[in-house]
Amino acid sequence: MRAPMERVPSGMAAAAFLAAGIGTFVLGLVTFLAEVVSGFAQILKFYPPAGP
Repeated sequence: MRAPMERVPSGMAAAAFLAAGIGTFVLGLVTFLAEVVSGFAQILKFYPPAGP
């Protein structure tokens, strides 16, 4: 007979992976839009010496 296995909580790790995936997607989307749409690139210029 097998002994019951303890379940290890993995919710925090799943939340970290999900947050990293969402953050990566948003950063990629913003970069893509800044390269394709010139008006969007102007919105991202908060400080003139730095930016697209």
